[in-house]
Amino acid sequence: MTWLFLSLGLSQAFAARDVAVRHIGAMIDPSGNSAHIVGQDEAYSVSLGKSVLWLYGDTFYGRRRPDGKPDVEGAVTNSSALTTDQDASDGISGFMPLVDANDNPRAVLPYDPTEKPANLRLWPGHGIKIGSKIYLYYSLIDITGPGEWDFTHAGQGLAVGEDPHQPFTRLKWKDRFDFWQRHEPRFGVAVIEGKDGMIYVYGRHEEKPNALHLARVKPDDIGRLDAYEYLSSTKTASWTTELSSAAAIFTDAPPEASVSFNQYLGQFMMLYSRLMENDVVIRTAPHAWGPWTHPRAIYHCKPSKPDAFCYAAKEHPEYNTGDGRRIYFTLVDSGEAEGGVPELFEATFRPTPAPTTTDRAHRKPHENQLTR
Repeated sequence: MTWLFLSLGLSQAFAARDVAVRHIGAMIDPSGNSAHIVGQDEAYSVSLGKSVLWLYGDTFYGRRRPDGKPDVEGAVTNSSALTTDQDASDGISGFMPLVDANDNPRAVLPYDPTEKPANLRLWPGHGIKIGSKIYLYYSLIDITGPGEWDFTHAGQGLAVGEDPHQPFTRLKWKDRFDFWQRHEPRFGVAVIEGKDGMIYVYGRHEEKPNALHLARVKPDDIGRLDAYEYLSSTKTASWTTELSSAAAIFTDAPPEASVSFNQYLGQFMMLYSRLMENDVVIRTAPHAWGPWTHPRAIYHCKPSKPDAFCYAAKEHPEYNTGDGRRIYFTLVDSGEAEGGVPELFEATFRPTPAPTTTDRAHRKPHENQLTR
């Protein structure tokens, strides 16, 4: 385990405070696991109360040679695992992956008989538990060639399940799996339940400048596309039923992220990674729609190989302690294995020093609020 202290001054992410980041370890046991998984990415998590459902994108399985390197035998484009371990301080264990008859990972999002797996991938986004049901947003991805980057976004769907040990059912809207089509925002980047009881769903537009949009829906109507409203103004917090009138929260948005309300900061917090900079950043806002601060780095990743990169960072708030003072996030290192390996980190916000008389006169609305 490695401790990394990032000293951040008043002009940086946290006013007069530091953030201590500790690398806990890989989320895949290199010595072997029950589903023979050797690489996977994304690592979204959904709290089910007494357990946590983890969701992954491309997942590779096989056997490891004596030198520790894997022989990949197959892959699925999405997978899941359930665990009752809710203490992340010493790592997360006890994963029960969804498997097939050969104990290899099984897709949690199944293909329809009309679809051709060779031409289509199904990548999970974030999800949420509502009552006894678990809803999962996911992307339909067209494969355009044999290369690693030969794919394009083809739409965004919604799936539902009640038993986390079984595959989900992909819902349709007007006989289509894609609730939102390829030219529309990819809703499901992050999902939260607001203090008003509404479900808020963040969506990234895949075309430059990659604007981030926000939708909301009543829990009982989550499966009805015509029940969604879209933020039309970040200044007046107004909403519209017309997606074409949706406003951008900000641009240069990440393809994956997490959003939660952090009690310690007294703010909504968004955590994600920036691919080109190989860093993990945080934004905060007083409301789910903003206004969001500028991104501030809390961790810089050094990939395991020269041609590798770090991506898919997101917080897992169900593991947080100290009312959000200590948080946990994952980050995927593409060089660790085929498909990458999610790595688990702990970040601790240091308390604000006692204010002076001058400080009290200029105190911000919340002493732990991030600066813009």
